[in-house]
Amino acid sequence: MIFVLWINFMACTSSTGELETKKEKAQPQRAVEEVVDYYPNGLKKVEGKLVNGKKHGRWVFYFDNGFMWSEGMFKYGIREGYSVVYYKDGRKRMKGQYKNDQKAGPWTFWNEQGEFVETIDADKLKARVDSLSDGNN
Repeated sequence: MIFVLWINFMACTSSTGELETKKEKAQPQRAVEEVVDYYPNGLKKVEGKLVNGKKHGRWVFYFDNGFMWSEGMFKYGIREGYSVVYYKDGRKRMKGQYKNDQKAGPWTFWNEQGEFVETIDADKLKARVDSLSDGNN
């Protein structure tokens, strides 16, 4: 009786181990690399992560004077999520969202003095351009 229980236990253990091994093999390996680059003056130029060689997560780019040039989100090499772009003096230039590598929704713009200029709906603008290219004025 003990021998039969021991064989059942070993059979269950070994099949569970094989199942876990198969699951591990089925999942793709994720090579994650931290990226940081600098200007010749020693100030940071860019920082972000590469996952399997593609930009992923938050990426930040800087002007050579140290001020942030832009920041935005990527999802495996595709722009996805918020984006903010600045003037060289650090004032905000524009902000908005990306969906599937395309500007989407409202984008807000400021002039070099930091004054609000306008907000444009990228979805409506794209629909308008598409209708003009289709010949449907």
